[in-house]
Amino acid sequence: MSYCDLCGDTGLLLDGSVCECRSGIDSVYDSVDYVDIPEQYRDLMFNKALVTQAYGDIYVNYLNKLYEDISSTRFKFKNVIVCSKPGSSKTILAYSCISNLFRKKIKVCKLYDVLEISSLLSVANMEYRLIVSVPYLFVRVPMSSEDTMFANMAVLVDKRVRNGASTIFLYNGVWNSLAAKDTYKQFCNLQGDGSFCSVKVDSFSIK
Repeated sequence: MSYCDLCGDTGLLLDGSVCECRSGIDSVYDSVDYVDIPEQYRDLMFNKALVTQAYGDIYVNYLNKLYEDISSTRFKFKNVIVCSKPGSSKTILAYSCISNLFRKKIKVCKLYDVLEISSLLSVANMEYRLIVSVPYLFVRVPMSSEDTMFANMAVLVDKRVRNGASTIFLYNGVWNSLAAKDTYKQFCNLQGDGSFCSVKVDSFSIK
């Protein structure tokens, strides 16, 4: 068997797609470190028992349904922002979904934050093309924010919708506190049912 110069015998190209040689493809897809999943999350699959009970069953069932819908690819052509306090299993949800999709040979990329993505939106390289085209993209929204961040979030949604992709934003707080920082309502004006270029807001607070 000859060496593949395109993928280096990994079976995957740099954009996450399967190389035509398919060399070692099964073993590659068994290795979730390929998509930069931190070691502490690699063997930790999402489970309702891991979710904080601070919000009650509504939040637990919501995250569980989101996990099942994304992992089974039933969650299509939708955008959502999940708002809840730190330590409420959003990161476990993201990495579990990324792992499941990757093992199903669905193109994925790592968990980004908005600031990382903002620096890539103006550079049309391979990483940019992956970010705007993978079927499911998880994006952290930082607590500190600037107007340019909200503008870039809106741009990201638009670019991904035109590629038939879904975006899941994760924010460590409640929606009202994030919306108050969006001075020009560049992202807030997208609030809707999650279809097309709208973003569904699912915000949870402890009462």
